Order: sequence, then C-alpha cells, then structure tokens
Amino acid sequence: DIFNAKEELKKKETSRDLRKRRQREMTYSNEGIEYKGGQLYVEALLKAESNATLMGDPKVSKFLPMKVYTLEDPEVPIPGFIELAREEHKRMLSRNSPGFRILRRQCFAQVTKHFRAIREEYIEIYRGRAHADPIRHVILVGHSGIGKSLSFSQEYQVQAFIKREKVAFYSVPEGRVYLYIPQIEGSYICQRVDVSGDTFWASKTWRDFDGIDAHLIIDPRRGKGPGFYKPVEVKAFVVYLTSPNAELKTFQETIGDVNSKEVCVKRFDVEEMKVVAKALSLDFKEIERRMERTAGQLRPIVSKTRYKKFEERQEDAWRRTSKENPAEMIHIGDLRVSSKIFALEAVLEEGDGEAELFSEKKAVVPQSAWVLSKLYENHQQNVITDLKGLEAEKWFFMELYEGCELKGR
Repeated sequence: DIFNAKEELKKKETSRDLRKRRQREMTYSNEGIEYKGGQLYVEALLKAESNATLMGDPKVSKFLPMKVYTLEDPEVPIPGFIELAREEHKRMLSRNSPGFRILRRQCFAQVTKHFRAIREEYIEIYRGRAHADPIRHVILVGHSGIGKSLSFSQEYQVQAFIKREKVAFYSVPEGRVYLYIPQIEGSYICQRVDVSGDTFWASKTWRDFDGIDAHLIIDPRRGKGPGFYKPVEVKAFVVYLTSPNAELKTFQETIGDVNSKEVCVKRFDVEEMKVVAKALSLDFKEIERRMERTAGQLRPIVSKTRYKKFEERQEDAWRRTSKENPAEMIHIGDLRVSSKIFALEAVLEEGDGEAELFSEKKAVVPQSAWVLSKLYENHQQNVITDLKGLEAEKWFFMELYEGCELKGR
C-alpha cells in the first residue's frame, strides 16, 4: 500500500510538472524576442523613403506618379517577406540594377491617408473628445497580386514610422507578429513573437504594447484568414489587407457587427505597368503579352514561373474549377466565381478636382482580354461589341453561367 501510494504521488507530481511545463511553453511562445533585423528594416525603410524616386507622368495617367523605394542592402530583411526579398535582390543584381524595389502606387498613398484620418477619429472618440460610433477596423480589398500585402503595407508602415508611432505587423503566413516600438532617443526596437494561438492577445507582451495609439496590420493567409486574431483583446487600430475571397468573409465573421470601413482599389493600369517595367528592369513588350491574360495583376507578370502557373490555372478555371486544383474564388455576397476568370475592380467616381483612386463601391468584371476572346470564340457573338453598360454585363454573366456552365463551387 505504501508503495502504491508513492507511485500515485509520483504520477500526480509528473502530471503537475507536465501542466507547469506546458504553461511555461505557452508563456514563452507569447514572449517577444528582440529582433535586430526588424530594427535594421525600420532604418532602411525610412532611408529608402527619403531617397525615393517619383516615376511616371501624372498628365498621362491619374494613377501616376509612382513613388519607388529602393532597399539597397540585401542583408536587411523585410519582415513577413524575407524569402521574397531575397529572391528579388538576386534577380535585380543579375540585371545590374541592385536593390529591392517597393512600388508605392498613388492609390495606396490615398488609402493610407484615408485610413490615418479614420484612425485619428477613433482616437478622438475613444478619449471622449468626440461622440460617434468609432471605426477601429479598416479593410483594404483588391484583386489578388496587386501589391496590397507588400507595397501597401510598407507605405502604411513607413508613414507611421515617420510619426514615431507603434506598429504591429501580423504575418499570418509566417505565424508571427512583429512589434515596432519607438524609443526616446529616436530609434526603434523590434520584438518578434511566434503566435500559435489566440492566447497571445491576452499575454503581457501584447498588453504592454497595445493601445489606441498603436497600429495592427494583418496580412492573412489563404485558408487561415486573420489567423488567431481576437478583436475583443485588442485596442489598436486594425488594418486588414485582403483579396475578395474567403479571407475577407472570415475576417468579417471574426469582427462581427462592429463598425468597420472597407475600401477597394483597382488593378494596375497600362501606364503604371510601364513604370513597373522600368523600375524592375523588365521587358514591357513581354508585360503587354502577359497582360492579355492577367490584365493588371502584377504578381504573375513579373515572374515567368508564376505566369506559367497562372496560365494553367486559368485554363483549368475556364474548363470549370477542378476538385484536384481548386482556383481561388471571389466571394461577394452570394456570388462565388473564379478569380482567374473574373476580377474585382473599384468603381471610381469621375469629376473635377483631385481624383479619388479608391472607392467603397466595387464590381466584378471580366478578368482580361483573354477571357473576352474565349467568349467570342465559343459563342461567335459579334453583337457583344455593340453592348455597353448593364446590358453588356447581363449578357456576359448569362453567357458564362448558362453557356460555359462556369459556376463557383
């Protein structure tokens, strides 16, 4: 009996030790580790912004000029995009034009300014200086591959760094949060936290950082949405960057009925692409050829491998989305359609004065000239060239749904 009692006590102690170890591991996983690379990144980004080049003639396109930042040192990481930056540094070096380019589109500059104004209102309302329903979540929506995650996030962050504000960047693909904290002497320190559950937002690390004056940028991941984001634990102003797919719907469900603001931007236009070709040392004739299929999506245009994959998936989507290789779907209300056949575009207002290059209004349109050519080829409908506006849109959707039987699954 004494022996059995000792064994039971040993088991209890082992179980208790195990619980303690798990608690320690959970606590450790929520602790920020000082990340020197993040500090170097802030310094490099601020330097690149001060030395940025304006490219493109605003008389030619309202989307110009484009501001191009160059991060010169390949050893400086870009948190959330470390591997991408490494590959691009190698590609640009091979073209005798070293440095990683960040393309600040005019629409991104306008959206940043708009979001910062909403943030100022949020802070004023929270501090009791104004009376309204505060907006704490803002959402930038745009078709995939147009620079939301990389270019917009850098533009938004650099404006916050210039103002010496706290910034958190949650890279859901990496499963990490980067915390940028300004210091009295003018520098920033960075903490990197591996996030494996929603306990992070209640941790001391986040609570010490959080506040109404902080920014939290969330870059989602396909199938993961906003990751472990838990809105009830967060006071920071939240910026969510998403394509119009399941990640948008998941985030909307995560934040529930709270007041939020959603704006949409267009894909790259041809004049912007000319600037991109020059900035990234690309052949514009090849870009034009690829735009026949991709239109204004940058990601598949700049990479031969990605373009080939885009072609294959577009062909597959045209034949109907296969179960083996499901294409990304656009989710707008009850609409579910392939993002390789359709695209989401902002509906911009025309008028006098400075043009707004973003909008709360959006429309689903044919993805590219290639999609339209397939319709002409399949249906031999010359009349489509004479249709405009709503009638053309009705015809297009009718033909796709009934003629091609292309339906979102």
